[in-house]
Amino acid sequence: MKINHYLDRSWFNGLRYTLHIMKIIIILLVLSIGNSFSMTYSQNTLLSLDINKQSIKEVIGIIEKKSEYVFFFSDNVRQDLEKSVDIKVNSKTLDVILNNLFADTDLVYTINDRQVSIAKSKKAGSSYPAPQQQTKTITGTIVDNTKEPLIGVNIVVKGTSTGTVTDIDGKFSLPITETNAVLVISYIGYKSQEIKVGNQSSLNVTLEAETLGLEEIVVVGYGTVKKKDLTGSVSSVNSETISKSPVTSATQAIQGRLPGVFISNSTTKPGENASVVIRGKRSISGSSDPLYIVDGIPVVGGINEISPSDIETIDILKDASATAIYGARGANGVVVITTKSGGKEGKATVTFDSYVGFKKVAKKLDVLSTREFALLDYERRYYSAFTAKNSTQEDLDKAVANFEALYGKYADIDANYANRAGIDWQDQTLGRTALTQNYRVGVSGGTDKLNYNLAYSYYDEEGAMVYSGNKKHNISFNMNHKLNDRLSITARISYDQMKIYGMGTSEGGDRFNKMQHILQYRPMVGDRKSVV
Repeated sequence: MKINHYLDRSWFNGLRYTLHIMKIIIILLVLSIGNSFSMTYSQNTLLSLDINKQSIKEVIGIIEKKSEYVFFFSDNVRQDLEKSVDIKVNSKTLDVILNNLFADTDLVYTINDRQVSIAKSKKAGSSYPAPQQQTKTITGTIVDNTKEPLIGVNIVVKGTSTGTVTDIDGKFSLPITETNAVLVISYIGYKSQEIKVGNQSSLNVTLEAETLGLEEIVVVGYGTVKKKDLTGSVSSVNSETISKSPVTSATQAIQGRLPGVFISNSTTKPGENASVVIRGKRSISGSSDPLYIVDGIPVVGGINEISPSDIETIDILKDASATAIYGARGANGVVVITTKSGGKEGKATVTFDSYVGFKKVAKKLDVLSTREFALLDYERRYYSAFTAKNSTQEDLDKAVANFEALYGKYADIDANYANRAGIDWQDQTLGRTALTQNYRVGVSGGTDKLNYNLAYSYYDEEGAMVYSGNKKHNISFNMNHKLNDRLSITARISYDQMKIYGMGTSEGGDRFNKMQHILQYRPMVGDRKSVV
């Protein structure tokens, strides 16, 4: 019994020892397999490069794109990586490529699986440590003219990407290493400043408000305010902007100049009021026209009667806040026009403005030739008779006879019409060069209490279509008399005479549309040789 017990224990101890050895072997085997895999990638991955005059850093970037390698390096090697090199290798391993790449540098590398570390050689450089740049922290506070702290002000070291922003108390802290650092301080709505740091460690900066454009006077329903004091959405065009382009109407003066204002012409008729839509259409069936206010008086039917040269400002009131005083009438927006009220204090000023313009249709539509028109008319007549209800051969013969009475024999179409130019109705009706003329003479002046402006303008526009045009005479007189500090009198007298003659190309609806008739009318009368 004792012997059997001894044998059992020795067998168990041997088995345990054997399992322990096997465990160690398996661990070593796994490690060796992983190492062999990593060695296998670095040994089996072959790269080809043909690079000229590029930095080492750029070459490393190309290697990363072509392989699974990832490079790591510290800041102290960045300058060495900027060295320009030429390298040409074909199907080489990474260690061969890096040996060639770092041949004339103090750089060394270590490859660990797919990770490559680059560092300075320990032998490189002087035996004395390189001097470290001293870092100095600049603190400060930024306020406005009223000594209120400004939140989110940008502070950047000029020429670098180093920067910070102020906190809720207007304070900032910025570490800098440059000895001659210049701080660029900027904030929306305020003038930017550049401050040399020098020996300063703390700065207290006051930013001045950027008043450009904020002092401009804007006319709203309840009076005039400065733009910086306005809460509603308002866009403006002044007389200086209008005078830079030869516009013929007040709507043209704002076309393409104001955001959220869409102006279109639905007809080519001269003198026709353009469609003005502010911030999109607001009704499917109702009108989207805005409310027009001229010198405080509502105007119905558009503003084409006002000469653009007499306009001082045009203000577009867009949102509910700006148009509230007009109620429901201002639901589609409000166009407020202020005319010139007079000159500055001093002598009377006489002005004369004029311009002459020309317009012509740039491109005509392609239409059928005389031969093609005759063939098409034959097919139309014959097809109508053939498809008619209870059609007979007699009906077909009658249709052919009617065609031949007008155009001649069908067999002679080529002989009669192949070389006939016919009538170009587009050229006859829209081919002229239309002349536009505008003349204005004005007298303005005033004193410290009285301003006046008297002007006469004449406008003559020929339409692109013959026998159409627009002639307009306008006489306006504006006066502003300040009786005392509490009472002033403003008067505006205007006389307008407008004559619009002719029609536009799109008038007449679908059935009697002029442009449609111009394109569809016969280019010839018939087969008579004396007639085109």
